[in-house]
Amino acid sequence: MRIITVLFLSLFIFFSTASSAYADDESFFSETWNSVTSYFSDDEEPEHGETSETEDVEHDGQSEIDDDTGGTGGTGGTGGTGGTGGTGGTGGTGGTGGTGGTGGTGGTGGGAATPPTITVPAAITIEATGVQNSVVTGVATGSDSAGNPLTVISDAPATFPVGVTTVTYSVTDVYSNITTATQIITVVDTTPPVITAPAAVQAVSNDNNPVAVLLGSATATDLFAVTITNNAPVIFPVGNTTVTWTATDANGNSATATQLVTVSFVSIAVPTLTVPADIMIEATGLATTVTIGTATATDNAGAAVVPTHNAPGTFPVGATVITWTATDINGKSTTAIQNVVVTDTTAPTLTIQQLAITVEATAAQSTVNLGTVTATDLVDGAMTPTNNAPITFPLGITTVTYTATDVAGNAATAQQQVTVQDTTPPVVTAPAAVTGVSQDGYAVAVAIGTATATDAFNPVSITNDASATFPIGNTTVTWTATDANNNSATAIQLVTVTDNS
Repeated sequence: MRIITVLFLSLFIFFSTASSAYADDESFFSETWNSVTSYFSDDEEPEHGETSETEDVEHDGQSEIDDDTGGTGGTGGTGGTGGTGGTGGTGGTGGTGGTGGTGGTGGTGGGAATPPTITVPAAITIEATGVQNSVVTGVATGSDSAGNPLTVISDAPATFPVGVTTVTYSVTDVYSNITTATQIITVVDTTPPVITAPAAVQAVSNDNNPVAVLLGSATATDLFAVTITNNAPVIFPVGNTTVTWTATDANGNSATATQLVTVSFVSIAVPTLTVPADIMIEATGLATTVTIGTATATDNAGAAVVPTHNAPGTFPVGATVITWTATDINGKSTTAIQNVVVTDTTAPTLTIQQLAITVEATAAQSTVNLGTVTATDLVDGAMTPTNNAPITFPLGITTVTYTATDVAGNAATAQQQVTVQDTTPPVVTAPAAVTGVSQDGYAVAVAIGTATATDAFNPVSITNDASATFPIGNTTVTWTATDANNNSATAIQLVTVTDNS
């Protein structure tokens, strides 16, 4: 019982001290509590009504004591979350509740009650520069109750679409308390499209009534999809009509441009114009001279009408539209169209300096100089042909194909035959001359050695015409070396046998 009394007295002193010291030093509570628990003796059994044992000492500035009567709740820092308070909800039964969060609050247990603070950047509004936009969101900061800086994380995307995006920042202290805050990023598109109306157009009404007019098309550019409309009527009256073209982007921004449509009243008695037939001709060069023919015109006024045209001096590859115009003495005119189409179906010309090349092999694979190959085209001029030649050539015949393709897709091919032959015999070296001695005047065996041979192609076989024995006197041994392509060479060895009988 004395131990329990000492314990509770120590606890009372401890909690009184901890409530003021904890704000400055979080470790104070933990260290002091561990010191208090050391008063329990493992050798003594608690009496009835005394605290049976100390449990769950937490090192985060909170404590928890289980007691038959609820024990004394932890101080709980500022009264926020001071241990479980031993079912601290009974408050009065558990002593004073240890000022443990004033009863029920004291029963929340472990961790700091004060959440961290977070400061996020101000809301941002920017003009869109694309469908997705880079935004410098700024830097959020966070700190705990002691003012220590904490790491802030956010769910900000890499880029932002047009509209409002809420970025959520969060910071977590060492007690797992989380504070969040948001920042609003607004990407707006207030930039209207850039629109260009078609050029002004003119039309003629022969009966002073409205006529249909081909307006052409407006063009518009914008970061976002654009819809183009106009307020043009189906038919246009005589005089000037302004057509307003409107371009509206996907975000509702719009811009306008105008086009002037002029319809002139001209009497029906215009000249009659007959133009030459359309022409299709093969190109003779980058620009082709074309004889377009002559147009004719007649008019009721009786005066001669000479048609004019806007044909160029020469024609490029492709289609060219010639507009012929006939104007009478009253200023009444008519136009007609003649089409000139210049085609390019002529393949380039390939020139091979050497159609056939024969070289002596220098190895199993030989390097060959193929000479000069050029290509020219009527339209494209000088060209660089391609070929399928290998880097090195094997023994035998290899066909190299050259190809030149012009811009119009016309291709020309030519072939060159490359022959690599091996007519070079091996280089053979016979053994040095040797001598032998006959002791009885008869032919004797002599060790003649071995010849050597080198060649670009292997294997090289070496043979000789030597007999098994040599007679007294001089004998010539012929060594023959033959390469893989049956080229052969010989070398001579002298064998001398003397008589010592």
